[in-house]
Order: sequence, then C-alpha cells, then structure tokens
Amino acid sequence: MSWFRREDNKIEDTGAKTVRTEGLWIKCESCEAVIFRPDLEANLMVCPKCGYHFRVGARARVDMLLDPSYELVDMDLKSTDPLNFVDLKPYKARLRKARRRQRA
Repeated sequence: MSWFRREDNKIEDTGAKTVRTEGLWIKCESCEAVIFRPDLEANLMVCPKCGYHFRVGARARVDMLLDPSYELVDMDLKSTDPLNFVDLKPYKARLRKARRRQRA
C-alpha cells in the first residue's frame, strides 16, 4: 500500500501513515552527542559517551531501583513527636498544619 494515491494526475495524501520522530533523539547537555531515547533509557538515563546523568523524576527513579513487582506498604503511617521538639513553633503544630494542607 502506498502513502499517496494518484487521481486525475494529482497526488493526494491519504493520511494513513505518519512518522513521528519528536522525542526519539536526545542531545546530551555535556558532550552534545545525539542519543536514541530507548538506548538512553536502557542505560538508566546516563549518556553512554560521557557518563552525564540526565534528570529523572522521583517515581521513575523508584521504578528503576525496585523490582517490577514491588508494592507500596504502610501508606497510612503518620509522623509523631516523641521528643516534644520545639523550634520557632512546636513540631506538633507543624505536623497539624501539614496534614491540613495535604487534605485540601
């Protein structure tokens, strides 16, 4: 099947096939080498030429470090203040404020 169909000596784009190359290649900020994204991801976001470490989000970093079958546990843990720590504000007040902000 061709990408173009000729009718009445006109070339008409069928739009059936498109090629997207945006984001497939990444330029290293250190050595300026152009790297194929799947190769970079297989190398854990480290440039194979110079060893530059690209930025990785927290969730992606956790996924790299843990087994694929990991599960999150103890998600309902809450911080406490067993030492009764006081700075400019008591730590318990800071905890209450953070919990209120998290709910909103």
